[in-house]
Amino acid sequence: KRFTCLDIDPLSIGQAQDLCQKFAKFPGMFEFAVGAEGTPLPARKHDGAMLFEIMEHVPDLGKLVDKVEASVKEGGWVMASVPSGPVEYSLWVEHPERMREHVREIGIDDIFDLFGGKKNLQVQYALTRKCPHLPMFEGCHFFAWQVDGTPTGEIDWDRKLSAGRRFEGELPGWEA
Repeated sequence: KRFTCLDIDPLSIGQAQDLCQKFAKFPGMFEFAVGAEGTPLPARKHDGAMLFEIMEHVPDLGKLVDKVEASVKEGGWVMASVPSGPVEYSLWVEHPERMREHVREIGIDDIFDLFGGKKNLQVQYALTRKCPHLPMFEGCHFFAWQVDGTPTGEIDWDRKLSAGRRFEGELPGWEA
């Protein structure tokens, strides 16, 4: 059994390697690599794939999902997570060196728009903490599906843009 860990961020890969050496029972089963958008993935090689806190950073989400699914054996699982809540502001305040801007927010409705047609879709929400900067909570949506060639859906932008989301309260350092 082996795990291939690929990320475009060398800092994240370094931290993952350090944590693996410190906590993994069998650290030799993990292989780490820094990749880029064009990094090829071998076809139908992997039993599964994990996309934790990635989708909100990727401009072409359909292309990413297609590429990852093509690397997973038929019937294998793709597991993913996306943040829920005002994490973008928290990232800038708490980790300004990371420069982790999100290109999209993926809510529960978006997950069903994108992945609702996938085989055996499972979705779970996990509350992580009260946001230290805003009067709301943060968490993550965890979800998984089996690879069977079902195409990825598209976000219903009419629904999403008509939701009229607003933050209540003031953001520290925010000037109107």
